[in-house]
Amino acid sequence: MSGFAKKKHQRKTKSLLFYIALLFFPIVQFLVFYVGVNVRSLVLAFTDPESGAFTLSFFQNLFGVEGKTILLATRMSFIVYAISLFVGVPLGVVFAYYIYKQYFGYRLFRVFLYIPSILSVTVMATLYYYFMAGTGSSWFFHGVNPFQETRYQFLVLALFNVLISFGNSVIMYTNRMTAVNPEIIEAAKIDGAGALREFWNIVLPEAYGTIEVFLVTGIATIFTNQWCLYLFYTTGGGLAPEMQTLGYYLFRGVSGAVEAELGKWSALGLLMSLVAIPLTFLVRGLLRHFGPDGKRRMRHE
Repeated sequence: MSGFAKKKHQRKTKSLLFYIALLFFPIVQFLVFYVGVNVRSLVLAFTDPESGAFTLSFFQNLFGVEGKTILLATRMSFIVYAISLFVGVPLGVVFAYYIYKQYFGYRLFRVFLYIPSILSVTVMATLYYYFMAGTGSSWFFHGVNPFQETRYQFLVLALFNVLISFGNSVIMYTNRMTAVNPEIIEAAKIDGAGALREFWNIVLPEAYGTIEVFLVTGIATIFTNQWCLYLFYTTGGGLAPEMQTLGYYLFRGVSGAVEAELGKWSALGLLMSLVAIPLTFLVRGLLRHFGPDGKRRMRHE
């Protein structure tokens, strides 16, 4: 082997070792915290903690003793997703378009909407709690703490989660909208298109891919979304039973479980995965079929 070929081979070897070293940690992390944890959970879900024998008792308890609680938590999880779908996403897109068009006061809106992304959600929850339980209770809630009153809990929790959801979504939507070819916008204006038609026929289809990502990932997190409940109800005290989501129910259960109870929560996690995985692919397929690209394909066919 010539000196030039040898040096070239050494450079390739060093590059290969560099890539291996770069990927080593994330691969090990994936194998341990995803593959290993999920395999262990699968084993626990079908193993009797006392005898070590195969059992379906954990699944039977979920449909029996825990059935009512799980149904209420499932119902609340879908309500949470519906709020995100029909309130959070439309408002996020509208505010993003407002900022993208640089309408009056857009800088102020951008600062206020980006604050949840800058500050920790724990800080935001603390500020929100003391405002609502202090000044807010005097103004709107007749002097009572809305977080401890069942009739107000849904309102204050929904408002907080909608507010903090704006940060990332508005940033992503605005970034995608700014990538729209300005020549297309100019051509639409020359043809007499107003702001509403521009938004509906040009900007929204161009931003659809980003919106689709949020909708699909939202489906995947229906069963794990805590709705920030743990920030306000660490011990669970004061929270109405019908207000807890599956994510909150599972998190509190696992964090306080002993070794013998882990099979129950593993079984619940497995059931949630069996529902979430096909549902995610179904929604993804429907969004692609009825989205702008899908409609274009149908017209050409």
